[in-house]
Amino acid sequence: MRCLLVTEGGIEAGAGHLVRNLALYEALVEAGAQVEFLVNPSALARKILAQVPYEAMEWHVEWEQLRRRLKAADVVCVDSYLATPPLLDALAAESRCLFIDDGCRHPYAKGIVANGAPYAHELAYQPAPEVTHCLGPQFALLRRPFWNMAPKLIRADVEQLLVTLGGTDPRQLTASVVQTLVQAYPWMEKWVVVGAGCRSLKEIRRVADRTTHIIETPDAPQMACLMQEVDLAISAGGQTLHELARVGTPTIALGVAENQRRSIAAYEGRKLMASAGWWDEGNWPSQLTRAVDRMGDPIGRARQSQGLRRLFDGQGARRIAQQLLSGNP
Repeated sequence: MRCLLVTEGGIEAGAGHLVRNLALYEALVEAGAQVEFLVNPSALARKILAQVPYEAMEWHVEWEQLRRRLKAADVVCVDSYLATPPLLDALAAESRCLFIDDGCRHPYAKGIVANGAPYAHELAYQPAPEVTHCLGPQFALLRRPFWNMAPKLIRADVEQLLVTLGGTDPRQLTASVVQTLVQAYPWMEKWVVVGAGCRSLKEIRRVADRTTHIIETPDAPQMACLMQEVDLAISAGGQTLHELARVGTPTIALGVAENQRRSIAAYEGRKLMASAGWWDEGNWPSQLTRAVDRMGDPIGRARQSQGLRRLFDGQGARRIAQQLLSGNP
């Protein structure tokens, strides 16, 4: 089977689309499919997709070129904020499609609609005779290193922190978070992930102390290892939250984009993660340190870790791949 993954990634859209499509790519290849990417041109895509076949194209405005690519594919997977409603309808009419839609943005008439977030069942996806919905964490698209993981060890004390605010850090907030942690917790080891789109590396280095370790553009195995090793993570509310949940890493979420509100609220409502508020709230540093202090309780962290692992079993990409290869709907 020939599969075409159509998506985007850049400073505005972030790395989440690329990362979860990479997870789907890995599962489809494992299942024996031939897979290619079609991605809007961006430096971020070049870095994240460096090891997989892809073509850079402004596909959302070049319909005839896109249409030619559709004809060569048996299945088309679309994960986009750029695609307009008329374009989504045209894609469904031309091809057998999987639409990855984490915001219930469109009333699809046919195809598979997937949302692996914990809030997916709360959204008003419209049923239709030719639509199959794959909703909830059992369909979360997580990269290969997160498919099978041993239970996480919960230590008595919080000694190591992970800071990861997205592949692009769109609010350039990492340096401020690091500075806050350096001042409040100089004895803790702080592992700071800097993604491919980060523009404030110099400032992060300036505020770092001797217990701050900067990890530049880690791959999926490195991220999985970091999440396993640390005692507590501070993360933005995007795709990384689901990977942290799969590992069972106790986490404090810091919202940096409007489309992260549902996800953070879903975890917080289940008492599975803490929140440090939002990037544009002037008191987020004090909220962050209070949350870190509360997470000192190892019993509470163990309870959160177990609950997160029950929510995500890591097999979502494989389930979606099998759904596509089965020929249904």
